[in-house]
Amino acid sequence: MTEVLERERKWEVDEDFVLPSLDDIIPGDEVEHSTIELTSAYFDTADRDLSAHGLLLRRREGDDDAGWQLKMPDSNGRIEIRYPSADTMPSDLSALLTGVNLGKQLVNVATIHTTRKRYRITDPTSHQLVAEIADDHVCATVDEGGTGEPIRWREVEVELGPAADEVPRKLAKRLASAGAKPVLGKLQDTVVARNTLLRLATKAGTTPGENGFTYGLLYANELRQGEAARREARHLA
Repeated sequence: MTEVLERERKWEVDEDFVLPSLDDIIPGDEVEHSTIELTSAYFDTADRDLSAHGLLLRRREGDDDAGWQLKMPDSNGRIEIRYPSADTMPSDLSALLTGVNLGKQLVNVATIHTTRKRYRITDPTSHQLVAEIADDHVCATVDEGGTGEPIRWREVEVELGPAADEVPRKLAKRLASAGAKPVLGKLQDTVVARNTLLRLATKAGTTPGENGFTYGLLYANELRQGEAARREARHLA
């Protein structure tokens, strides 16, 4: 089990978006490019007890941090607790969640497949990571078992490395100039993207255990966080 602090920001983009040049975001930076395929299965109780406590549980495949991941809110971002890959949830992780899920069964509530083009900017002096920019094409199914109608969107994620305290001003300005909109809240993950929440809210009552009022509140909260992020981006510009 390992524990890391995750600091990330997200931008909404359309299918025609062209990622701007990442050269010289910092003087003399080094940019490494790669493409990976990610599949993430998200788990919660039928009553969404984990979501109600701000927790996000998933099993990820396809990256160097593949395995079980529990994300928890933190004042500086999110704490991510990672466990190695396994078909079943590690017993330590299950025990950790007992007080939150109240003994209820954890089920697959969403499955997300992401084609990620990632760009890693490294400081030329310290050789530490400044930021990883991920251009994501996302396909999600949000019905239990991942069998529902797919929802597709595209987004850009910037995850800060140890060599950065905030998103570089030049990077934020270039993304904004290219048409990217910081509409997703700072602590939100793709599983609660606006379109997904809106669909969940509007299909209330059609699937046992889903609560449209709860998802409506989450959707409204997402919009509030998005507007706050937008104001921050205007300040950076």
